[in-house]
Amino acid sequence: MKLGIDIGGTTINIGTVDSGKLLSVSSYPSFEENCSLEETLEHLFSIIDRHISGIGSIGIGVPS
Repeated sequence: MKLGIDIGGTTINIGTVDSGKLLSVSSYPSFEENCSLEETLEHLFSIIDRHISGIGSIGIGVPS
């Protein structure tokens, strides 16, 4: 299974995919505007931890 993560300005969307089929989609609030790098990574890792079971690879889309 694969985990796709889309980091947006207001939400972080996560989808689980297996054999080309979308199995689940979840949305979470994005980062606070003045977060430190450590706070940003902690927030992202806490979200990933909720979905990591059985995942073989992760793709992350980041604006910029």
